[in-house]
Amino acid sequence: MTKQPKVSGVSRFVWILLVIAALALVGRVAYVLAITQHDDHFYDSTAYLLVSESVVDGDGLEFLGQPYAGQPPMTVFAITPATAIFGLDMPAAIPQRLTMAILGALGVVVIGLLGRAVAGDRVGLLTAAIAAIYPNLWISNGIVMADTLAVLSVALALLFTYRLLRAPGWGNAAALGLICGLCVLTRGELTLFIPMLAAPAVLLAKGATWRSRFAWGAIVIAVFTVTVAPWIIRNMTTFAEPTYLATDDGGTLLGANCDRSYGGEGIGLWNTECTIAVEESKDPAVMATRQRDAALDYIGDHLDRAPLVAAVRVARVWELYRPLQGARLGEREGRTIEVGWAGLVMYYVLLPFAVAGVIVLHRRRTTWWPLAIPFAIVTLTVAFLAYGYVRFRAPAEVSLVVLAAVSADALFRWTRQRRAAPAQVDEGSPVGT
Repeated sequence: MTKQPKVSGVSRFVWILLVIAALALVGRVAYVLAITQHDDHFYDSTAYLLVSESVVDGDGLEFLGQPYAGQPPMTVFAITPATAIFGLDMPAAIPQRLTMAILGALGVVVIGLLGRAVAGDRVGLLTAAIAAIYPNLWISNGIVMADTLAVLSVALALLFTYRLLRAPGWGNAAALGLICGLCVLTRGELTLFIPMLAAPAVLLAKGATWRSRFAWGAIVIAVFTVTVAPWIIRNMTTFAEPTYLATDDGGTLLGANCDRSYGGEGIGLWNTECTIAVEESKDPAVMATRQRDAALDYIGDHLDRAPLVAAVRVARVWELYRPLQGARLGEREGRTIEVGWAGLVMYYVLLPFAVAGVIVLHRRRTTWWPLAIPFAIVTLTVAFLAYGYVRFRAPAEVSLVVLAAVSADALFRWTRQRRAAPAQVDEGSPVGT
């Protein structure tokens, strides 16, 4: 009997993973065509779409005649090819939404590879399957928001963190620096990946000397800097006030720190009316500075209330406080109530499995700390910089799915062993006793 070559096993994994991704893409495309193309709400998606049209028209990154830095630029860049080829039909924006669907299916592939890196082929395929059907992932793939790219870039960052830990070298270090840069150009809070993910990965890299660790750390920082510097330089030379990654921080802070978000039904949320309670300016950076100053003044005047509000924000993002209200609020950003409820139900199913997954990996002495970093970043961001909307949890959904797959696979193994044990006893029993 000929020994089966190892590459065939890899091929089998890849083929199954691609089938899962193809089915995920079909489902996401159906979601766009059946539901989200009819979304006509005004939210961040509208700005992304109009800015992409401005880029195609040759006016650069502009929104309503002003330079745009409302969000980091990767989402705009991702949909600009679709706008250039097919144009922009508001509000349906089907080509741009389908772009998000394709990127979402690609995210399923990368999440599957991450699961495989953590715990083997079967966990990788199970991870991909869960990612394919988990509503809180495919919901964002039907709308033009940063969440889809955040999931993809976070999954890549975690994947290359594991590669750097197990096979340290300049290539994996450079890749991790590049991906961390792309993460930041997608969601600003992912800047925390450098001190919380990349730095520990370099320090804990397997079998490396301190000189090598220093060199790899320098590579990570250098590539990261080169990746984000053009955007920061553009912002610093464009606006009247210092602007690094985006001008949305002022509005975010002020909307989350005002009377309406510090009490009542809106506690821990965000209020649009609060964001305009400052003197207007045509320069978005000036406006952001005024909003930021007003927010910090409000926080300083309500320090006794701030810890409670921060706790409520965290409870909201993890759907431990008024989750049904959170599902309803998602409708303002392209999420129908029904799919929001579906996401809530499956999240509650996956959460205990994810907790068990940490225990399983710890008992196996398998590295699990990188998967905890997105949870920490989401918690810190919501508590101190943002507010309690479920979509801010997108980076942690990657780890949630992987950890849930790990424990589900462990449960399957345990069940199979329990069933096999009686059969082995019967087969080993003496005959005629």
